[in-house]
Amino acid sequence: MKVYFPILVCLALFVACGGTVPKQAQMIDTSPSNSSTSVGSGPAYVAVLPFENRTGDQDLNWLRVTISATMSVRFRERKGWTVADGSFVREMMAGEQISPEGTLDPETAIGFSGVLFAETLISGAFEGKESELMVTATHYSGETGEALKTATRTVENNNRSALIDQLIEDLTREEAPAPVMTENRNTGPLHFLGPIGRTRTRTRVDRLTIRLPTLFQMDTPEQIDRAIRLYSRALELNPNYADAHFALGFAFDKQGDRDKALASYREAATLEPLNADYLFLLGYTYERNKDIRDAIDAYEKALTTKPDDADIAFSLGYAYEQVNQYTEAIEAYSRAIELNPGDYDSYYGLASVYESSGRLREALKSFQQVVRLKPEEAPLRTLGAVAVKLDRWDEVARTYEILLERNPDDVDAYRMLAI
Repeated sequence: MKVYFPILVCLALFVACGGTVPKQAQMIDTSPSNSSTSVGSGPAYVAVLPFENRTGDQDLNWLRVTISATMSVRFRERKGWTVADGSFVREMMAGEQISPEGTLDPETAIGFSGVLFAETLISGAFEGKESELMVTATHYSGETGEALKTATRTVENNNRSALIDQLIEDLTREEAPAPVMTENRNTGPLHFLGPIGRTRTRTRVDRLTIRLPTLFQMDTPEQIDRAIRLYSRALELNPNYADAHFALGFAFDKQGDRDKALASYREAATLEPLNADYLFLLGYTYERNKDIRDAIDAYEKALTTKPDDADIAFSLGYAYEQVNQYTEAIEAYSRAIELNPGDYDSYYGLASVYESSGRLREALKSFQQVVRLKPEEAPLRTLGAVAVKLDRWDEVARTYEILLERNPDDVDAYRMLAI
């Protein structure tokens, strides 16, 4: 189903007409920044969206951005929060031509969070007469889309600046979340990458801890094109934005353009060379592209960065196996097993490499472990064949008896048992 996330558009900061500037001067905090936290188009803790005008008076539209801009400045200066840059928000949203909304449904909140690379969002609305406005603001989680807290205040003595301060205190009191970035924002599973090769029963991709914002479902060409357009726009504003490069690569990967995906993944990994997840997916994409040497290089760097990751070690072993570097493959598979003793894929890979390199006793032992881990999926015929080469007829008999239990009409099993 085609899913659209409503995207808010920030309008002009003020109307260049008489009487407007003094009104804004009441609210905008223009004092010099004493905070070390900068505002930019990189990842932010909060993005304050333009407020919805519910007064019915179009002359008050200037307040939509003025309220959000004032809140952004004060969140940054007084709470130390990293705030999404207003110009970045405007540039990202201008093309959507959607008016501000006072409340957001969970899908929309998650979508905005992905577009703006912000952990949380604040949206709101104002209503009533100009001198006695009632303003409501809601703080949303970008991960779940749920409303964390809502506050409503009414202007007293025409002091809108004090009202903003009160709203901020209401939103941040007690249970307000701490201004930190979460480690896991993988809101878009990468199942489309799919398993490859003999032992690829898992790819690690589903467990990436990268920040991967998803604007909407990328199930149709139109949705993918839209994602590419938005992430490309983000990179025009900030070419050094590693998360956006990676997200763009994800969109290209969905589109089937692996060359462009690789270029984006490479750029993300270049900007963040110690990001093991970027390096892993770069290697996995090289592997799917049959560029095994490049895959090995990326996997080695990823494992150096994250030496306790069994999935990376397995992937490195599998890549070495494909180019017949059996010594290196054995080392990598063994490392994966050491990190995860129940790793079926790594035992299977290790057994296969031992067999290919003529180390049949080690191969038999590893295949036996494969059978113990997943008896229903294990390569019993391969185990039997290795046992035959070693004259281990007790193992041959056990193996082919299991095969006959599964399929009483297995002629090959009868033949082997008759030998």
